[in-house]
Amino acid sequence: MLQAKPDDIERDVTIHTINGSECVDIERYDYLMLRGYTMNTNAQINAYRRDHVSCKRDQISDTSKAKRYQHLQKIPPKLDIPVGLLIGADHPEILQPLETRPAPSGSTGLPFRVRTLFGWTMGGGPSSNQKPGKYVFRTETTTARINLLEQNFKDTSNDQQYISQDDLKFLEIMRTEITHNRNRNYVIPLPFKNEADLPYNRLQAESRLRGLVKKFKAIPSYHAEYRKFMNKLIEQGHVEKVPLSSEPGKVWYIPHFSVRHKQKKKLRVVMDASARFNGVSLNDRLLSGLNHMNSLIGILMRFRQEPIAITCDIEQMFYNFKVKANHRDYLRFLWIDKTLTQIEEFRLNVHLFGDTSSPAVATFGLRKLADDHRTIHPAAASFLREEFYVNDGVTSFQTLEDAKGLIQGARAICTKGNIRLHKFISNNKEVLTSVPESERVESAQNLNLFKDQLPQKRTLGME
Repeated sequence: MLQAKPDDIERDVTIHTINGSECVDIERYDYLMLRGYTMNTNAQINAYRRDHVSCKRDQISDTSKAKRYQHLQKIPPKLDIPVGLLIGADHPEILQPLETRPAPSGSTGLPFRVRTLFGWTMGGGPSSNQKPGKYVFRTETTTARINLLEQNFKDTSNDQQYISQDDLKFLEIMRTEITHNRNRNYVIPLPFKNEADLPYNRLQAESRLRGLVKKFKAIPSYHAEYRKFMNKLIEQGHVEKVPLSSEPGKVWYIPHFSVRHKQKKKLRVVMDASARFNGVSLNDRLLSGLNHMNSLIGILMRFRQEPIAITCDIEQMFYNFKVKANHRDYLRFLWIDKTLTQIEEFRLNVHLFGDTSSPAVATFGLRKLADDHRTIHPAAASFLREEFYVNDGVTSFQTLEDAKGLIQGARAICTKGNIRLHKFISNNKEVLTSVPESERVESAQNLNLFKDQLPQKRTLGME
């Protein structure tokens, strides 16, 4: 048993074994010193501690039979102690063979001898209690089916997905380069696969803009809606005029177009990060990131567990996370003045609605905010981490006190990241009175909560 005090506790570490994957909190030990049992050698490693190690002694080669073979005479006996440490491939200096003694030429099925930094070991050959037979890696039973259903309540399914090298690179960029600005917003880089030079595509952006201008002239009401949206981006400081200087190859112009919400009928401008020029798009160069989005089924089923329901929304989810300054020239776009004659150049300073990395960046940023301020209100931090589907948060409670406390705690945490949590609605009038009127859903802002009936609201596609 390791008696040292851990240097840190890492949260939500995904561990993969042949039996599957699990996401756990795990103790980390830095600069742990190992010493050889039979040799006067040592090595320094970083290690993680768990309550048990998934390794059986009968899976280790039976060294008691080594004396039968001339080439295995230096193998020490297997110690009668439990397995306490697994050394992984991230420490090749410990595992690399310094000397080998193969089985005699022409023999088959015989073990071999390898000397590492810590002495001689035996590889291959039968283990202590190994018997011939067939091995089943997975069976499905009634219990397995139940566990599968429970995943929707515990939200472990997304943590058990395969993690690629691109996913690991994305997480490394997020964890090492995230910072704050003076307004408390998180500043996060664009997660590039690589920052190789991009072709100069301004002509493509001009062509797309000319097409928009034609439509503006033909449909003035469409022009008014489009301009209203763009003006709001400018007024809120999400975009800025392009500076005079720029680095060649580090500039990209994003065409844009509009979509209209089916229910709300509102127009939204989308930056077309998938637009290709010379066979390249911005999205091609960006890492999409690990899908850490919470299970929609799990969120909705937990939402129905308790009698007091609450829903809310994060205002402009993606725009809450700023882009690192030296990446903003990749987010240039062209716009037209009111007279529809003069082209203007802008660039976004926020993560945009339309690029492949924004959902993962925003999810990471929200969870980072919750973790950084967990001490303010642990239950509210868990709500922000586990009960949000993109920008929509839903949950339910048994008591009025818990419901009110969570609203207060969640709003306090979001304020720390300059994020507005609003559009609150509840099926309980007393809970709703604890929310400032300006932060309630619009249909509940001018209600007499003592007389009027509470409005209905669609939540995650359900009403």
